[in-house]
Amino acid sequence: MGIVVTPKFIKNYLNLAKIYKIPAFVPKVNKEQLIELGFGQFADFYLNQINELVKEDFPLIDHFLSGSLEFIDDKVQFYIDIFTSLKPGLTYLLFHPAKMSPELQALRHTPVECNQDYEAFTSKKLKEHTDSLNIHLIGYKDIRKYFRELI
Repeated sequence: MGIVVTPKFIKNYLNLAKIYKIPAFVPKVNKEQLIELGFGQFADFYLNQINELVKEDFPLIDHFLSGSLEFIDDKVQFYIDIFTSLKPGLTYLLFHPAKMSPELQALRHTPVECNQDYEAFTSKKLKEHTDSLNIHLIGYKDIRKYFRELI
């Protein structure tokens, strides 16, 4: 939930990433983006950490995007619009896919919205669109391999 980028945890988090050569979730962001994401009180600290990582040639995520935990009439189109606007580089898209189930329905918040993400990312239409844009959807195994090559 973003807690790793707070001053209390970020240094240990980054040290562990370096020791074990695993990807750290560290996107290149600016102060305005941090404020928008709700981390304004840590913005200066976080930006200093990013500057230190850049000096060390530590690999960072180029772009950070977030899906929506709100109900959207056409979530497939919502993600098509996101993918259409992507810029070159490694983009981290945060979303919350979950198949509708009694367990998901027991959550107090967002079961329908999470199911919308699940259905969007299992839809043929979204797959065809990402393929048409030559977008490569990857997971953490691929990111770990990429990071290990760079560290």
